[in-house]
Amino acid sequence: MITDGQWRFLSFDIPEDYKSARLNLTRTLRRIGYKPVQKSLWVCPFCKADEISLIVSELGVAQYVANFTINKTDIEDHLKRII
Repeated sequence: MITDGQWRFLSFDIPEDYKSARLNLTRTLRRIGYKPVQKSLWVCPFCKADEISLIVSELGVAQYVANFTINKTDIEDHLKRII
């Protein structure tokens, strides 16, 4: 895959009542190429917005998830090491 130089961050705070959905989300994030930066902050250098929207909607947790596209970050060196 080719990257456009932007980082895609996904942040979530999914309540314990939705533990199964949270576990499914993290498994799916790993499968499609996201890596954890922190426990509930994940990153990917490739655009996966359509996949993420579909997954989050199907799991019923959209109100607990935020998706960001970032042009520049002060932790870029760290991100390149974990990806």
